[in-house]
Amino acid sequence: MKISITRTNFKAMRTLSILCVLTGTLWAEKYTSLANDSYNNRKYKSAIALYKKAIVEGENPGLAYYNIANAYYSLDSLAQAVVYYKATIKFAPEFFRGYLNLATVYYTLEEYGECIATLIDARRITEEYNANPSVKLLLASAYERAGGIDAAAAEFERVVEENPNEY
Repeated sequence: MKISITRTNFKAMRTLSILCVLTGTLWAEKYTSLANDSYNNRKYKSAIALYKKAIVEGENPGLAYYNIANAYYSLDSLAQAVVYYKATIKFAPEFFRGYLNLATVYYTLEEYGECIATLIDARRITEEYNANPSVKLLLASAYERAGGIDAAAAEFERVVEENPNEY
């Protein structure tokens, strides 16, 4: 069976596909809004489900995965939070908060090597790292906990030098 596409059919299919994209975008925005409301009301499981629906409908996966990770963190499901912070970084590699939160979870799990590696990646990728002394203190503390006393001392000294009025 041979299917022929006429100019009229093509225009109709193009219009239909544009409508589908627009409808998906509207649903993605609606699901994201509902998910944000659920998250703000501490209904984290509901928020997770709604963020996942938003992704299916076309929501920015980097941001949605970040929000899912935060919800899992709030539920104390740290392994799941790690999975979704990693997805955040995959889809939004310049998004500093994804690195910071992933490093924080690794620190909480006492996985100091992973914490250090994540913060070093963040330092290479984004300038926000340099503007945030608390991130450098987290790195120094992770070095210290991992037994890297010299590296920890160097990080602490760097923070004090860069912020003499604070420390």
